[in-house]
Amino acid sequence: MDRKKLSKKIKVARVELDLIQTQLAQKIKAKQKSISRYKTGATSPSIKT
Repeated sequence: MDRKKLSKKIKVARVELDLIQTQLAQKIKAKQKSISRYKTGATSPSIKT
């Protein structure tokens, strides 16, 4: 999935759940800065299997 699509999906999900970036970061055990980078498309999350 390209970064723009991922960024949009993260934002839509976050808004639907009524979460701010910090709250989302806590729920997925990530840093708020990472969420911000995903949102801007600067980086993509690693996918662990």
